[in-house]
Amino acid sequence: MARCPSCEFENVPGVELCEKCGQDLLDTGVPVPEEGVQAAILDTPLQALGPDASIIVDKKATVAEAMRLMREKKHGSVLVLDGKELAGIFTERDVLLKIVCRDVDPAKTAIGDVMTVSPQRLNETDPLAYAIHLMAVRGFRHIPVMNEGGVSGIISIRGVIRSLTEKAL
Repeated sequence: MARCPSCEFENVPGVELCEKCGQDLLDTGVPVPEEGVQAAILDTPLQALGPDASIIVDKKATVAEAMRLMREKKHGSVLVLDGKELAGIFTERDVLLKIVCRDVDPAKTAIGDVMTVSPQRLNETDPLAYAIHLMAVRGFRHIPVMNEGGVSGIISIRGVIRSLTEKAL
């Protein structure tokens, strides 16, 4: 049985929430670091990292236009909007796997036809741990960061490593 630390109710093993009071049981017994890099990973919101300003293109823009912007601004991705809504993301990996390897003409191909649709996104108030988890488990290198008004920026693996390095020193 899994005893709830709040109300002492004996729950069935494996439940995530106490069946009596609703207390989260997943964190029960997990040590929480109070200082150092591990604490910073759990406590630092993404907005504190200063997400990079994202390059934004309309989904009707050509792949060639997006690639030119990526090269000029030295970014590994562009965010693709449909009106004011985030529709997708196009990255350096997409250039290799969807353009070069398939012999697609970037000047004649709309970015909306080859972007990653509805990318995973995080809120600027989410902790750095969420970004690290997605990057490690799902293999993402770039994650759009959102706020109440829409796109706030983009977090990259490079930005995460830079932040962790600063906190470790």
